Amino acid sequence: MHADEHHDDHEENHEHALSKTRRKQQMHDLQHLGERIATLSDDKLAELDLPERLVDAVHELRRIHSNGGKCNI
Repeated sequence: MHADEHHDDHEENHEHALSKTRRKQQMHDLQHLGERIATLSDDKLAELDLPERLVDAVHELRRIHSNGGKCNI
């Protein structure tokens, strides 16, 4: 393997790791956003004009009383 090829492989692996880290952070950010949305009143939730499927999911989440069950939604 030439030095240039090794350098290219290293850069590609580094970019992949950063991309994975970014995706993981975005996942955590979206989960946090979902948790905040779930705490909104029905009136505030309606003001967001969210897709019906998401509003239904929020209502379903509110019906679950077990914390373990909430982690799976």
